Amino acid sequence: MSIWSDVDNTVLGEDDFQSVHDAVGTLAGVWWPFGAALGMSPSSLREIDQADRGIPAQCLFNAIDKWLRQDYSYVKHGLPSWRRLVIAVESNTGGQNAALAKKIAQSHRIAPGPTSESPGDEMQSEVLPPYEDQHEVIPEPAGGTQVGPAGGTQVEPAGGTQVGPAGGTQVEPAGGTQ
Repeated sequence: MSIWSDVDNTVLGEDDFQSVHDAVGTLAGVWWPFGAALGMSPSSLREIDQADRGIPAQCLFNAIDKWLRQDYSYVKHGLPSWRRLVIAVESNTGGQNAALAKKIAQSHRIAPGPTSESPGDEMQSEVLPPYEDQHEVIPEPAGGTQVGPAGGTQVEPAGGTQVGPAGGTQVEPAGGTQ
């Protein structure tokens, strides 16, 4: 789980340009590594650099524009969102600015509840199967010993042992039923 999992992961678009630019405008001096951290390829970054004659503020402007228009490998790097932006701002290979990342994150917290995850995001919830499906049945010779799911030792009488839903042991007498 990401340390930024409570930052808004709603997909951003071109309408969000001004808010994003206002948030990261101070990163003009590191626009190239920042653009790379957002997921832009070196060839896209070269195109921006050449088109803008290497002027940092203009290069950052156009890198943000390309990012918000999803003109990069968003399937691999994730769709534009405040969470992705914060990760790129903090990244050692991107903006390298943990204080700015924290400031942006605090301004764009999500409300508790379900969220929409974008591709490439590492936050996933794990759903465990019902109790019965979590344990493998291991055949044991009559009267043998085996380690149960909770790590305790269970001694099986000739009839066998079953593990109950709460992890308790139910002994089945030899030749009988419960």
